[in-house]
Amino acid sequence: MASKVALVTGSNSGLGLALTVLLAKDGWTVWAGMRDPDNKGKDLVAEAEKEGVAANVKPLDMDVNDDESVAKAFKTAIPEGGRLDLLVNNAGYALLGTLEMVNMEQCKSQFETNVFGVIRCTTAAVPTMRAQKSGKIVYISSMGGVWGQCFNEVYCASKFAVEGLAESQCAVFREFGVYVTCVEPGGIRTKFTANAKMPDFSAIPAEYQDSFQKTLGFYGIPGMSQSPEECAQEIMNQVVHVEQPPLRVQPNTLIKDVFDKTQLDPSGMASVRLNMTKILGKPEEGCCPPGSLPYLQATYTGKGTVVKQGDLEFYTHKTGSPTSAIIMCPDIWGWNGGRMRAVADHFAATYMVVVPKYLNPVFEGGTDGDAMSPTSDFNMEWIKQFPWSTQKPKMDACIELCKAAGITKIGVFGFCYGGHPASWMSAENPGLITCATVFHPSMQLETFAFGGDMIALMKSVKCPFMIAPTGDDLPMFAEEGDFATALKSSAKGSECVWKVYKDMSHGFTVRGDLADANTKRDVEAVMKEAAEFMAKYL
Repeated sequence: MASKVALVTGSNSGLGLALTVLLAKDGWTVWAGMRDPDNKGKDLVAEAEKEGVAANVKPLDMDVNDDESVAKAFKTAIPEGGRLDLLVNNAGYALLGTLEMVNMEQCKSQFETNVFGVIRCTTAAVPTMRAQKSGKIVYISSMGGVWGQCFNEVYCASKFAVEGLAESQCAVFREFGVYVTCVEPGGIRTKFTANAKMPDFSAIPAEYQDSFQKTLGFYGIPGMSQSPEECAQEIMNQVVHVEQPPLRVQPNTLIKDVFDKTQLDPSGMASVRLNMTKILGKPEEGCCPPGSLPYLQATYTGKGTVVKQGDLEFYTHKTGSPTSAIIMCPDIWGWNGGRMRAVADHFAATYMVVVPKYLNPVFEGGTDGDAMSPTSDFNMEWIKQFPWSTQKPKMDACIELCKAAGITKIGVFGFCYGGHPASWMSAENPGLITCATVFHPSMQLETFAFGGDMIALMKSVKCPFMIAPTGDDLPMFAEEGDFATALKSSAKGSECVWKVYKDMSHGFTVRGDLADANTKRDVEAVMKEAAEFMAKYL
């Protein structure tokens, strides 16, 4: 049986090269489209020879921007009576900047390659596929094809155009056995970003400077991208080896939240919030009027609801239909102590938030059936009643509450004592608990109150942690020492970060005096840090 035939554009480097080699290793004959293959095809030929599949790879001179070049290339690849089983429209590049930073010729060039080049190649391929009543057309789109990103206006517009093209074709082409799929990767570790067309930095208006630098920083965040080989393998798994592939596939599970949030929100505001939080580093000012961040209000009435399950109670709040959640583990002043619910309602603009009522019986003077009185001193004998064995059923119930609401990823906030259950939740729920932030930590309770081993506990956690100690927290929580060494040796230790607030006192996030300018400054700062950190993983 003759091998199947594929044509991959932009195959001289990056994803195109990796996919060409994988197809060849899978037994395909692959026409590798590129400009000037004698020079630009050297890396591909070398890799194909290394993998022992050089005979299956056929470099093909093609400029997707030129009608005649595309027509000639397809005539070579598909002689009369020949077949084509797979077309991969991969050639493309990025143009960075707002419309004020680019000129019309740059915009036209972006669309010439990313849109009209795709149209040329698809138009050339469809007649053969239609005649043979089979075939697959893959459009290498982008996360930017469903989420318009800051300073990526023209590039995202070109990818949105390709998505619309594919969606419009999908049903009709299936009538004659041809399947159309958009592949929507995030960052890929190739020369793609380095080769992006950049604006003239000296000419960027001052109003854009801060946002532009934050955007560049976002694109450099480590740990969220794929190698070209990883992305290519997902295309093989989700498209090439699938008899009837879907219209859209996302090869990078680390950015699943982008698709979950944007596709479930017809208003488009989820996309706006993603830009504000992920790229511009703002917590949720876009959801709250300036100056009205709830956790910066001296008095606050919660906007969420109390849910009861048997003897258990939870404060919960969400906006829309989020697929990620934050479970907040309160300090010893309880689920309604200080500004706990103000923090919860703030993050409920993006996530489902659940706060358990988990400290019973109360200490003398405690209120709301949960906690110590704000005027009480810490009492070790009282806190000894709450080791992980007593809290686990309550936290498991929190998790089940989230799952019942369609939540697939959970982050945890731990305030003081709450860092202890937060750590145990991470240790026992790998994959589901994806990140944790602990404010003014007290994980030493595992050793000193509960007779366990704090070092062993921190070594066992399974997700990245942000640790935010204050100036009067125990020295053990500094970024150097046994606690840090243990945490950094955990499964995601290399992704753990420290944000130290040396001018603050223990408990400042929810009990600090907002009349003090420094406290108000640092409360806002730590919440922004927490929002940025959690957004990477939720």
